[in-house]
Amino acid sequence: MQDHVSWFVLLYLKHAAGLLSMIDARPDFAAKSTDFRMEVSCSAAFNHINTYVHPQATIVDGSGAEELYFMAGVHDRANSLGSPIVEVPADVEQNLMWITLLDSHSLAAWNKVTFDIIIHAQPSTSGSLIRLLESLKKADYFSSALPRLTIELPHDTDEPTKSYLRDRFRWPPHAGQNGVNLLTLHHRIPQHALTPEENSIRFLESFWPADPDNHHVMVLSPNVQVSPLYFHYVKYAMLEWKYSTRQYDSTKAFGISLDMPQTYLNGTTPFEPPTSGKAAAPFLWQAPNSNAMLFFGERWVEIHDFVSRSLTAQHKSSAVSRQDADVSKIYPSWLTYMLDLSRARSYSTIYPNFKNDKLVTLHTDLFKLPEEHKPIPGEKSSGQLGADVKSYMKHQKEQKLVKTGFLDFLKDGGSLPLLADVPIMSFDGHALEWLALEERSDAFAEDFRRTSGGCAEKDKKKPIVLGKTVDLFC
Repeated sequence: MQDHVSWFVLLYLKHAAGLLSMIDARPDFAAKSTDFRMEVSCSAAFNHINTYVHPQATIVDGSGAEELYFMAGVHDRANSLGSPIVEVPADVEQNLMWITLLDSHSLAAWNKVTFDIIIHAQPSTSGSLIRLLESLKKADYFSSALPRLTIELPHDTDEPTKSYLRDRFRWPPHAGQNGVNLLTLHHRIPQHALTPEENSIRFLESFWPADPDNHHVMVLSPNVQVSPLYFHYVKYAMLEWKYSTRQYDSTKAFGISLDMPQTYLNGTTPFEPPTSGKAAAPFLWQAPNSNAMLFFGERWVEIHDFVSRSLTAQHKSSAVSRQDADVSKIYPSWLTYMLDLSRARSYSTIYPNFKNDKLVTLHTDLFKLPEEHKPIPGEKSSGQLGADVKSYMKHQKEQKLVKTGFLDFLKDGGSLPLLADVPIMSFDGHALEWLALEERSDAFAEDFRRTSGGCAEKDKKKPIVLGKTVDLFC
């Protein structure tokens, strides 16, 4: 463990015992039960420790072996002080030891950081959706708070999906979650197939962060299946790469992908990850991911602003829609907006690069094109799209999912590298340095203002506003 870590493991109750003897002498506590008095003592002990030690996080045994009064007293005082409690369940030696690699700043964010999961189901895809939901149910969430789950259903929801969601699926999946329902179902009213614009709007409107700094969203394609350890990686990577004092300023990070792409965004060229001094090291890629990716809350707020202004510009002027510019119709329409914002702001997505087992696998047995890109019979583009699908399917290989040995899976003792040291790639596969990435982004932003932002040469460029994209439009 790093020598600057200042988190504290609360297992010592000598001070609480001293307080208990004083409380016993007070007549107003004489009639109270022993457990109640011990709970008050533990709460007071924790307050005393916080006053003198200032722990950034408190780690306690969450296996059920601790006395109830101890857990109640510690939680009560920690909540009032705003101090995070990390409950360590039993038998975690192999999978949860990564918490010892986090610094105090990351651990202090343990309870503040949350994310939702969004799944955009397609018509007649009950098999793939059920497979994904079953893998989410079976994942290991240790003692952490589970994410909220939102499923966007099409108008024509098939009977197997309805039956599964009604009779077999519960979220949270286990009893003992205080009876809280964290599942939200959205059902579409329009019967017609969605247009790219409608699909992008509906999808992005399905989430809004209450606290953009700490509330994030994970997007999962119904074609993927997640590893039982996916949640470990998401929480570890999020705490380390976004909240650690060791990492660079994360304002240029779009999010964290769980998926290792097998093609570039054209859907046909095999993807080649950048090389570095260490094999299978993570890397930064300018292209976001639509299969399995955690988007940071502040980026989601910014993409809302970007899409709103883009659609306004397209509707009121001759600005060009970029829906078909750089992203194949194999991918959902909203990915184009994500890519454009990344290119204009020099944002990059953090990608894993594991050699063998994976965090997610993409299944192609039930693969369907995004609903908004479903080809219309007789259109000239249908033939080319069919060829693209065949090429895309040829490159997709189902991956083996990691199930045990989380730190061994991560390699290098489980430590995640500094983002300043990992390779960077442009969206089309060129290795770049930070300065070159910024220069490319400036050039793209200027071109976007003229072609899609409704700006003329005479229009003065507006200053960049944090979380806004007003500078890209006129």
